[in-house]
Amino acid sequence: MLATARPALATLILLLSGALHAQDLDGSKIFTTDTSPQEPGTFSLNLQYLTSTATTEFASGGGRSLLGGGRQSQLFNLSVAAGLADNLDLTLTSGLNNLQDSLQEDPDEDEFSLGGGGARGSGLTNLNASLRWRFWQDEEEGRSLAFTTGPALNSDLQKVGGNYQVNGTFLAWQQSLLLRQDFDPFVANLEIYYSFPLQSSEQTYRQFSTNMGLGWNANDWLLPVVELNYSSVTPSLNEPIESLSVTGGLILKPSEAWQFTLGVQRSVAGRNIENYTSFTLGTSVNF
Repeated sequence: MLATARPALATLILLLSGALHAQDLDGSKIFTTDTSPQEPGTFSLNLQYLTSTATTEFASGGGRSLLGGGRQSQLFNLSVAAGLADNLDLTLTSGLNNLQDSLQEDPDEDEFSLGGGGARGSGLTNLNASLRWRFWQDEEEGRSLAFTTGPALNSDLQKVGGNYQVNGTFLAWQQSLLLRQDFDPFVANLEIYYSFPLQSSEQTYRQFSTNMGLGWNANDWLLPVVELNYSSVTPSLNEPIESLSVTGGLILKPSEAWQFTLGVQRSVAGRNIENYTSFTLGTSVNF
């Protein structure tokens, strides 16, 4: 019986492996952008929900301290991508953010984005337009490079009395370099992002971020992913803000045109920022 089972198991593994190698590898991640643009003449509609909570924060020296209550953010992101030509697409992104504090006292009067005390409010987030150009691809080696660039209308929610309000907007320019390497059935991605203001005001800031992701194409409908996310924001009038987070999740693909995203992100280090734990749920449709 055992001798019969072993060949059957080996045959099953070979058949499954052949199916994985035969399919196109998916480089999708939760927060790391892939090099693959939308196909010419096709469109993608993406909706993402991200809820984040924090009861502690990272101080300027990197240590953790209690907030004296809690903070919660609920972010809704909507993006539309259109394939313009071979290896070139355009993506428009914006969203709505809802913030709520349940603090008993102000932990840091000089905090950049959020004040202390109980408050709540909502407002539109950054409006971005980004061209993605995959300028190099080696299909045999599974490598590709892409570049994204475009304008952004950045905005920020700031506490005014007992409410959070949009505290001015400013025009910025953003760009990123994207790298992808396939190790069938795995796909590794690297994203290096930088944005800078195109005008001078008290609300402006520069941002640098790096995202690294690894995805496993387990089969044609299941894609587990892990990511490492780093971000550094340098406001014009305040101390720099840094965060390092770890992300894990699943991308489910019931069909070629439709997918779901489930993920969790946890801050592991930072400066001048809340120690958030975030959960995300998203869906996208290609047509």
